[in-house]
Parts: sequence; C-alpha cells; structure tokens
Amino acid sequence: MLCYKTTPIDSHLPSPCTLLNKREYKSNMPCISGLRNKSNNNFRERLIQKQDIQKYYHDRGSTSLKPFIENQDINVYNQNTKTWDNSKVVDINLNKYRTYKVETDQGTLVRNRFHLKPSKHSSLGSSSSDHFQTTV
Repeated sequence: MLCYKTTPIDSHLPSPCTLLNKREYKSNMPCISGLRNKSNNNFRERLIQKQDIQKYYHDRGSTSLKPFIENQDINVYNQNTKTWDNSKVVDINLNKYRTYKVETDQGTLVRNRFHLKPSKHSSLGSSSSDHFQTTV
C-alpha cells in the first residue's frame, strides 16, 4: 500500500503522500532522484488541468435529456418488475435538478429524469381521432 501511495501521479505531479503531508516517504519502489527532488509549486494547476482533460473525454458522448412539462404522459421505470409503466407528470420540483413528481397506478412517486422516458402517445394534444372527421 505504501508503494501505491508514494508513486507519483504524473511526471509533473508529486505522489499523493507528498501532496497530503508535504514530505517525501521512503519506499522500496525505484525512483530517479532527479524526479524525487523536483520542487514544482504549481502542482494544483497541473492537477486541475489533468482533471479537466479527463472530464472532457468522459463527457464527450453524453447528451442532455429534454425536460418534461406538467400533465405529460410518460413512462416510469419500475425497479421491482424491471418494466416501464405508464404514468403522468404531476409536479416539477424546481429546487432539485431534473426531479419530477409522477402519478402512477400505485400512487405518487418522486423520480429523477434518468428513470423517466416520454410515452409513445402524448395527452398534450388532441387524440388522433379528433383530427379526422368521418362522413357517413
């Protein structure tokens, strides 16, 4: 475990133990003495830069989900049966990000946008039978 903690994070960054305690630890891991004594005071900027690069590559394929509106027909994921059940958005919680109150057959649930998806049919507009008039 000591070897893991004394291994430098990057060629320009010190080890986690050095960052935490501000001193070098001895380990049986071979290390070049020039790298060990290298004093680099801007390691915070380098660490933040490295984290930003990791975040860029992690978020590359993500997309934002479209928000729902009240009284919209949706499907909510039932974790017990592992199926999508029909439901309707009752309330949108503005204090919490992407949180919706949903009315189902079992009662009212609070769910995150991740557990909701739009229904194939929507109750916002008029039904398809209202668009066509039949003459007899």
